[in-house]
Amino acid sequence: MSYPGSRLVNMGTVIDLESRRRRQDPAVDRLSRAIEVLEPLVDGAEGKRSRHPGSIETELLAITGAIAGERLDEAATRAEQLAARLRRLAKNA
Repeated sequence: MSYPGSRLVNMGTVIDLESRRRRQDPAVDRLSRAIEVLEPLVDGAEGKRSRHPGSIETELLAITGAIAGERLDEAATRAEQLAARLRRLAKNA
């Protein structure tokens, strides 16, 4: 029995943020700072997802999509906004 060939189309290119950082792209630095702030907040929001079903995941997917589309300013803005929202959730919990 043989397996059918892959039906996946080209998935796109890998975004090399490090090379952009070396070119001193301010959007990369802003995004890096936003992600550093966001990461522990997302980890801390694990138990709160039931109160906000899918909203955190949806926004993380939007951030990922913006990065994949090389819209780094948009990704940074979304990450900063999500971090602010998660801070408010933690404060009100």
